[in-house]
Amino acid sequence: MIVNTENVGFARATNQGIRISRGRRILLLNNDTVVLPGALETMMDLMDRNPALGLLGCRLLNPDYSVQQSFGRMVSFVNDFGRKFILNKLYRKYHNPLVRAYLDWLHSSPKEVDWVRGACMLARREALVDVGLMDENFFMYLEDIDLGVGMRQLGWEVCFTPAAAVIHYEGASSAKNLFRTALEYRKSQLYFYKKHYGRSGLFRLRVYLYGKLFKLRLQSQIQRWMSRTSPAAIEETEKLNREIFRIVRDYR
Repeated sequence: MIVNTENVGFARATNQGIRISRGRRILLLNNDTVVLPGALETMMDLMDRNPALGLLGCRLLNPDYSVQQSFGRMVSFVNDFGRKFILNKLYRKYHNPLVRAYLDWLHSSPKEVDWVRGACMLARREALVDVGLMDENFFMYLEDIDLGVGMRQLGWEVCFTPAAAVIHYEGASSAKNLFRTALEYRKSQLYFYKKHYGRSGLFRLRVYLYGKLFKLRLQSQIQRWMSRTSPAAIEETEKLNREIFRIVRDYR
């Protein structure tokens, strides 16, 4: 067991475990998951039968057995907008049955993907060493996407299988400190765009985030005027947005 005296972040903590492990396959599994029967055996068998497979993900399920997004395409403005609109607005907020049916269909067949969710993924040690393990510049969020993209760039396959499933109590740990997790996500997002899209990508992301923060500022003012939200809640939101603005402004 590894005991850190401070929170070193997901990527660094994961790398610590990988470095002292000895197996040819490394299972990365969140502590807010329940592995369903046969899942790990299925994933091991699939990786053993495909020597080009560097990273394998499975179906992630909510406690009610509805499917979560378990894989995706390379992060970009277009893909990010589509994912957030479909999942956050239509699915999570409005429980749109058509979106749920689409997600069920999308997760019904095996496929090669750009990345798989880090809640449960099986990695080949050779591929992990090849990519240099997880990028420890990510403290929290996007490190799993970066890992999958990095492996694909080196010629490894990144795949999803619906034949294995894990229940994932999504957000159970991050919900304890929403303020901190929101800040860490923006830091990771800025780093990801700089790493994969360069200065021009970082500039475009900044413009987008400034626009979003301006919109949120207007919403806060409207809420104050209409008195539909408690002053304390509005102040907490504005405090978070001010801190995000500082992070976006000062990031280099």
